[in-house]
Amino acid sequence: MTQAAVDSLFAHFKGISAAAESAPTLRRLVLRLAMQGRLTERLATDESVELLLANIKDTHLANRKKTRKKIATEPAVALYSIPPTWRWVRFDKIATIASNLVKPQDYLDEPHIAPNHIEKATGRLLEYTTVREDGVRSNKHRFFAGQVLYSKIRPNLAKSVVVDFQGLCSADMYPLNSHMNVEFLHLYTLSQPFLECVTSDDNRLAMPKVNQEQLSAVPVPVPPTQEQQRIVAEVRQALGLCDELEAKQRQQRQARTRLNEACLDRLLTAQTPDEFTEHWQRIHDNFDLLYDDSSIVASLRPAVLSLGTSGHLTGHSLNSWPKASIGSLLREKSLNGISTRPSNEPHGTEILRISAGTARQDFLIAEEEHKYLEADEATRMKFSVEPGDLFACRFNGNLHYVGLFSLYTGYRQVEQLYPDKLIRFRVDLGRCLPEYVRYAMNSPETRGDVEKFCATTAGNIGISATKLKTVEIPLPPLECQRRIVERIEAVLSMCEMLQAALGQREAAAERLLGALTHRLATAPPSAEAARLPAAPLVPHVALSIEA
Repeated sequence: MTQAAVDSLFAHFKGISAAAESAPTLRRLVLRLAMQGRLTERLATDESVELLLANIKDTHLANRKKTRKKIATEPAVALYSIPPTWRWVRFDKIATIASNLVKPQDYLDEPHIAPNHIEKATGRLLEYTTVREDGVRSNKHRFFAGQVLYSKIRPNLAKSVVVDFQGLCSADMYPLNSHMNVEFLHLYTLSQPFLECVTSDDNRLAMPKVNQEQLSAVPVPVPPTQEQQRIVAEVRQALGLCDELEAKQRQQRQARTRLNEACLDRLLTAQTPDEFTEHWQRIHDNFDLLYDDSSIVASLRPAVLSLGTSGHLTGHSLNSWPKASIGSLLREKSLNGISTRPSNEPHGTEILRISAGTARQDFLIAEEEHKYLEADEATRMKFSVEPGDLFACRFNGNLHYVGLFSLYTGYRQVEQLYPDKLIRFRVDLGRCLPEYVRYAMNSPETRGDVEKFCATTAGNIGISATKLKTVEIPLPPLECQRRIVERIEAVLSMCEMLQAALGQREAAAERLLGALTHRLATAPPSAEAARLPAAPLVPHVALSIEA
């Protein structure tokens, strides 16, 4: 490996730190390099790995005499190049699956560990309770301090942990006795090479699982005992720094979110134009700080609707304007759509899918979301769709979609019908603009009123047209509505461009991070730079992120 590859990682870190997966990616890199022998030096004082393997073989022979269990003789397959002082060994030669099923009633007050108590990919043990508290009834494995607990289900999640206490673990886990450095073996079970081995042959779609035969055949790189200890020390230090990086990134996101919420709250509660201007200026001056994450930009959308329908974006106050119920603004009765089951076959008239009303962030009907229905002329006339129609979803599993208003614009210029779970509203154009009603009905304030009317039936959340029509919205003059719509759409357009730009930046950071770590992981070691200490990979990283 050349130092140039490491220098590239450091030189580009400011850019790759925008990648959401920077800390997990660095963890995987550290583990991969460790298991390739690239983080430690070979020392002449190290005992030969052959001595370790001979001792392990003696242990296996002794155990075989007790258990009469057959020992596999197949050699381990080399997965990649390792130092000449290392050896590839089958998993069952350096570890034993210590199955030991017991009745939980005899261990009610001991800890109970299940796969969900282990954090994926990090080897960290999460909060757990006792056998009694978990109400365990079926037999579980008895485990002891110093063992590795490895989850055999969903092996792609890489859930394993070293325990320093005894207790019971799920039958979906293997307690492992290690005949080499237990921490080294544990780190290997978290590494990408091991993960690729245990998932490569798995064809279970419902519940992926690695069986004892598969696990036993996994090749394990075995360094001399003293080098195993050095590798564990290097990796633990580096992974600790990865944890610091992740914590600082999380703190940054949380602080930015809190600051954004505080600024928007002051903006939304401004009582005078001068107060509003002052708070808007504060957001303007700190815009790059507040909105450098695409996920936070999404929080701007509801705020823009609130600002628009409260008159702030146009310099008006709607407090002096009357409110009107949706029902009083209609030029004809609301109507639920067609209940006939549509088809995917392209015959008949297009009929919107239920998801057409909730698929877009801009509250427009997604006209591409459709199926087909054979319908007579009378049905087509009754359930026709035309530009300016408003639709609300009356049933959905997601509360935030129920009663959500979307506007049909007819941009595809194709005849379409609509399904039963959408309600059609046609407003009186002499009193209100459908574009304005769409924004007013979807503002956070009005959504609060809508969601109060929602009820759950058979697992679905629903609202009736009758209740929706009682919801009130501010009703300024038509010209003011027009200005409000224009201003909202201008700001939302800016939000979309900003979110797209930030998304591209984050995607570019992910690609750059992937390319740099791939270069580090795959570059062949050179004679002058065969060792790369793990800790220097990450201090630059952790310290580059400001708290």
